[in-house]
Parts: sequence; structure tokens; C-alpha cells
Amino acid sequence: AGLLMFEKIRTRTLWNLRDRIGLFAALTAAMFIKGPVVWAFVLPPLVLYQLRRRWRPDFPNAWSGWTPWIASFALFCLWVIAGIRFIEGFYEDVVLIEFAGRFHEGIHRSQPLLFYIPHLLQKFAPWSLLIIGLLVVALRKTKATTGKWVAGLSPEMFFLVAWVVGGIAVMSLIPSKRVHRIFPIVPALCLLLAAQLNTINIVRVRRLAAFTIIFAAIFTGAYSGMRMIDGYRNNRDALVKFGREVRRVAAAEHLRYEILPASDEGLLL
Repeated sequence: AGLLMFEKIRTRTLWNLRDRIGLFAALTAAMFIKGPVVWAFVLPPLVLYQLRRRWRPDFPNAWSGWTPWIASFALFCLWVIAGIRFIEGFYEDVVLIEFAGRFHEGIHRSQPLLFYIPHLLQKFAPWSLLIIGLLVVALRKTKATTGKWVAGLSPEMFFLVAWVVGGIAVMSLIPSKRVHRIFPIVPALCLLLAAQLNTINIVRVRRLAAFTIIFAAIFTGAYSGMRMIDGYRNNRDALVKFGREVRRVAAAEHLRYEILPASDEGLLL
């Protein structure tokens, strides 16, 4: 959904019916996967961009109109109403625990306000460090303060910055936090890094990109190797072995086993 809006800004083209249908499909798919929390990633940059556009008439319009947003949300509401009406426990498990439970303590574990920042720096490294380094270089090169640098950004770069900053800010305000919930911001970070590299001398870009790729391969390879070694040491395949033994005993003794419902999401055999 964010990429569709970014393309409208980059190509300076107006929204047509096909574009609106594509945005509707993207928003609907995202909401059926993770719920309205998708708006935390796509609405803040859109609002910031449109507000900025009031002072910069040269900024192309990124707003598609209300139809894709209302239609996708209406479908999601119909799904919620049908679930509450026809599925036992849907209201308690999905509406109260999964959706509403993220905004208050007691059900989900609350985390500090800046919980996502160090995780993004570590899990998106070394690219996260490269983004920060390129930002410092840009500020030193232009000899401008952060405010003046932001004011001089192109429409495309401003939207990407708003996409990243807005998504992180809104998700950080939600008390319940898990690391994987911030991962939808990674594609925006990738586009932002590409846009930053595009503003630098081509020779330097190749050297910098080559060095970072080598470092990333070593860093990620070492991390993956450590996780594998740790898995062997701590018998991370214990559940697989247990399941295999259950099937062996059941077949040898002509026994039956089944899955039982439980609220702790533990082993159900």
C-alpha cells in the first residue's frame, strides 16, 4: 500500500480506477492478515506528506480518495461482525485479546516507548548503521541543520522519511510491543537507503555498497551459525523428537492420540 502511494509521487501521475483497486486490494489483504494496525504504517506518512504539500505546491498528490480506505475497512468490519455472530469465543479471543488487548496492560506485555529502536538498529544492521551514516554525511555536506535539510527534501525522499519515522512513532505508542510487529517498516527502510545512495557519487556508492554487503554477509552468517550451534546445544528439536516417539509408540501399541484445546498454547498431545 505504501509502495503504491510512493509510485504516484515518484511518477507524478494521477490516481485512476486501476490504482484505486490495487490500493483497496493491498489494504484489504493487510487488514485480513493483521487487522487495522496496518493503518499505523501507511496513514502517518500520508498525513505528514499531505500536510507538507500545503506549503510545497510542487509536491504531487498522494491521496487516492476515501473509497479504497472505506471499502477495505467495511469488508473487515463485516468479517468481525460475522465472527462475533457465528463463532463462539471470537469476541473474547480476537476482539478483546488480540485487538483491544494491545492498548492496555494485563493481557499483552507492555514494553518501553523506545523498544523498537534498538531492535531495528540490530536486526537491520549493517544497513541501519549505513542509513544513519549517510544522513550524517548529507547534513555535513550541505552544512545545514536537520530542519533545513528536511525542508529541502524532494517529494519522494520526504515521503520515505515520513513513512519510516511515522510508522515507528505510531507503533511505539502502542503499549503491547513485539519485535516482529515493526518488520513492515523494513521495506520502507530499504527504499530510503536506495534513495540515499542515489544522491552520492557512483564510484563511492559501489565501494560503499560492496563493503557493506561483505560485512552484512559475515555478520548475518556468524549470527545464523551461532543460532544453529545454540539450537544443537539446547536440544531445540526436542519437540520433533517427542512427536516422532509418540507416533512410534502409538503405532506399536495400536493407540490413538488427539489434539485437546488449551488456553496456554502449549503442547496439546
